[in-house]
Amino acid sequence: ARQDNELKLATQQRNAIEALVKQTRRLFEAGDGTITDTEEAQARLDLVKAQEIEYQAKVRAALHKLSGRSGLIVENISTLRDSLPANVMLQTPHDLSYWQQKALEVAPKLDARRATIQLAEAELESQHAGNYPTLSLVSELSSTKQDDFDPNARHQSSYYIGLSMDLPIYSGGGVTASINKSQSALSSAMAQYDNGVQQIRDDIERDYLGVVSGYEKCKALRTAVKSSQRALDSAEKGYQAGVRSTVDILNAQQVLYAAKRDLLNSKLFMLQSYVSLHVQTGQMHRGILEHIQELL
Repeated sequence: ARQDNELKLATQQRNAIEALVKQTRRLFEAGDGTITDTEEAQARLDLVKAQEIEYQAKVRAALHKLSGRSGLIVENISTLRDSLPANVMLQTPHDLSYWQQKALEVAPKLDARRATIQLAEAELESQHAGNYPTLSLVSELSSTKQDDFDPNARHQSSYYIGLSMDLPIYSGGGVTASINKSQSALSSAMAQYDNGVQQIRDDIERDYLGVVSGYEKCKALRTAVKSSQRALDSAEKGYQAGVRSTVDILNAQQVLYAAKRDLLNSKLFMLQSYVSLHVQTGQMHRGILEHIQELL
């Protein structure tokens, strides 16, 4: 969508500059303009055409990539408008901490890391057992016969059953080394879990601010677009009156289209943040996508 926005704006800018080039040529041919104005406009037109070709290539690549991911043939995408919702999209009373807590509750990566911690704790407990005394149940059965050819020979059998206690005193430091290794594995698992928690908190904060602060940024950029449009109109009127040059118009156009580009990109980032916020907290559903579609 970002490449498509830039392509559409580049096309609009090219059309505006082409009209300016024609105007400066007519004025020059009529003796009211200068060759400098014509060359300045033509140079800017050539630059915008090159940018338009670059954006066209980026759009084709993006559509091809989207088709590969979706398994569908995507030939175009919806045009993003510069309109904004009446209010911030997050109208619920929930604050940042609410969204962070929801994300922590449903994060599958944290479940896996918690399981890793439990496994490391069990392994550490098992290694500690190497220093504990062990009590074993032992038994023995023996049978003797004096003469295999004498039927009157005496047969003797004995049974033995008892308990055996093994009290380790020193095993060359093997148990201590195993304990240290297990302790390191547990510390590493806990550190990875803490890093995962912090990463989720940071991601949610970025998306939350992307929606809340992004809305305010979009409002400011809409005002900037209107101001830039008025500045362009003034430059064009000044040019007709002979007090402004072609360069003034070209610069005003550049400022206007840059403001439009920033507005569309900021709106796109706001919508993406809104979707990501619901995905990461397990609250994504079809209604969210339909709402986004209405705002495009």
